[in-house]
Amino acid sequence: MKSKKNVTLKQAKNGTLSVEKENPAKDTWVLTLEVPERRPLTAIRIDSFPKKKGGKWKDKNVALRELTAEWLEEGKKPVGLSFTNPRADFSQRGWEVAKAIDGKTNAGWAFSPKAAQPHAAVFDLAKPVTGGRLRVTLEQEYGQGLLFEKFRISGSAYPTKWLSPEIDPMRKVDRLFEEVQYPETRELHAQLKSAKEKMNQLKNSFSKAPVMRELPADRHRENRIHNRGNFLDQGDKVSPAVPELFGKLPDGVKADRLGVARWLMQEDNPLTARVMTNRVWARLFGKGLVETEEDFGSQGLMPSHPELLDWLAVDYRENGWSLKKLLRTIVLSRTYRQSSSISPESLAADPTNRLLGRGPRFRLSAEVVRDQSLVASGLLTQKTGGPSVMPPQPPGVWKSTYSGEKWKNATGPDRYRRGLYTYLKRTSPHPAMITFDAGSGEVCQIRRIRTNTPLQALITLNDEAYLEASGALAGLMQKSSNELAQQITFGFRRVLTRTPEPEELKRLTELYHQLKPEFSDLTAFLSSAKLDKGDPSMVALASVLLNLDETLMKP
Repeated sequence: MKSKKNVTLKQAKNGTLSVEKENPAKDTWVLTLEVPERRPLTAIRIDSFPKKKGGKWKDKNVALRELTAEWLEEGKKPVGLSFTNPRADFSQRGWEVAKAIDGKTNAGWAFSPKAAQPHAAVFDLAKPVTGGRLRVTLEQEYGQGLLFEKFRISGSAYPTKWLSPEIDPMRKVDRLFEEVQYPETRELHAQLKSAKEKMNQLKNSFSKAPVMRELPADRHRENRIHNRGNFLDQGDKVSPAVPELFGKLPDGVKADRLGVARWLMQEDNPLTARVMTNRVWARLFGKGLVETEEDFGSQGLMPSHPELLDWLAVDYRENGWSLKKLLRTIVLSRTYRQSSSISPESLAADPTNRLLGRGPRFRLSAEVVRDQSLVASGLLTQKTGGPSVMPPQPPGVWKSTYSGEKWKNATGPDRYRRGLYTYLKRTSPHPAMITFDAGSGEVCQIRRIRTNTPLQALITLNDEAYLEASGALAGLMQKSSNELAQQITFGFRRVLTRTPEPEELKRLTELYHQLKPEFSDLTAFLSSAKLDKGDPSMVALASVLLNLDETLMKP
């Protein structure tokens, strides 16, 4: 390839053109591009690469005065083509890329003061062409040697909306691959994309749970006895096994985690069923038949009703270890369905109800206290499974010493999930959970010791979560009826699952009227309850209902 001034252009394998010797002061180059019939040509791109150091001309800039093109077909006269939508990664001030196709020779495209960097420009054809040759003329008649020294000119068949003058081609390669392909692969790509979407939906539908696997035999570590507990003084080698005092592993069972599980569930081991049955009983009655749930050994307490415990354990095992059947058996029993009312005589005879002479009565567990208010207010999210969430808590309470993690109050449905899903960090548990005697997670806690402190009442009366529940409950009460008595009755039944006695309804009605003047203009109170408008006194009354002793106690 030679220019108007007989400058020879050498073409590399990648299509790059370079000047063999040295450029003159000014020149015009005419290049011809072959356009296949398969796809139409929509645009051309010019890439300029930095000039080498030294040489006759000190200025490393380039000045493309004018760019023109002609369409050549066999046996026909050349047809002039016009360019539109010029764009470049960078243009010199006063020498914008659009001036290279404006038909004037007083200016063009240049890129000082960034001449030492590679640059690119894209020019769309006003009308796409196919099956012929494109003759491109690059007029560089400014003088002072402002010519391309190393450049590449290429045509594109991509839709012009995706063409970019960006130097880094990887910036758009993903989008180009997705949107612009040969017809024969476009359908396959669409099928692949659809299959990936279905696979992701299927993955997201599964509950995520950690799974423990045994390491391969060649990766098992050697374990030895530490004499007097000193890991530096190691004794005999030991291997996995069960205590000899409690029998042996079943025949054909490996000494691994699965083997231990099968050993625990053997028919001649009554302890597993008794321990589980006792824990279920404790959840329903507030106290197990064996009060020391964590200890069935010699240091634990004797069962209050050993025959009952044994019968329930056997029934539990014979019914396929069905917890649902066990729960049904207990809650339908006459013992569980007794009234929790207590007489002076009964209190004197059995103050802790160890003999089960009356129904159970105890404060709800830490998780259920909040769940109760969410259920009554209609806010509880019924979704099961999934990752832990961060319900509201006071700012500045939760701090992470070893990282920059922060407590971000959940929004949307996650804000009202069951207490079971509350995010727990051992060194910084949720303050409301701890106040209601939940474990911190630092040690294994089988049995919680229940306390009653003023701080618990401060939480249920002032915590953001409970104020939101009060606001939502008040909204339901107001929507239920236009009459105050019916509104109060509706809220009472949602919270306590019974109709209020006449005296209870009278006292709650009087309380509402007492609160009315005090809460006549408390916009801040409504805001804390996540309400833009409403009756503040009704919100306060709903809060009273959620804080009743009967609400927070197992009746």
